[in-house]
Amino acid sequence: MDLIQLNEIGPNIAKYRNKVGLSQQELADGIGLSQQTIGFIETGRRNTTIETLVKIANVLNVNLSTFFQSIENDEDEVNHLLQRIEHSLSKNDYIKVFNEIIDLTDGKEEN
Repeated sequence: MDLIQLNEIGPNIAKYRNKVGLSQQELADGIGLSQQTIGFIETGRRNTTIETLVKIANVLNVNLSTFFQSIENDEDEVNHLLQRIEHSLSKNDYIKVFNEIIDLTDGKEEN
């Protein structure tokens, strides 16, 4: 798999920011930047440092590597979960895996 393109990091930040229910302003306040800077980072109009990425990851309570995962990684995970469904005999297992798929794909339409 190719390395993630630089312009995919910002949308991943936005995805997880939205997932935890923070506005750009709230994220900016949490790391000491302006809302405009967060907007520029999320849209790929501004590069950022690893230090800032670590601060963002801490505020969003995610691993730093989350921002570097491409959509293909999510699709691979969904396929793995679907395989688990096919081999499962328990209704509760189906429900659990389905909910995991929904969590993985939540917000994809926004990107």
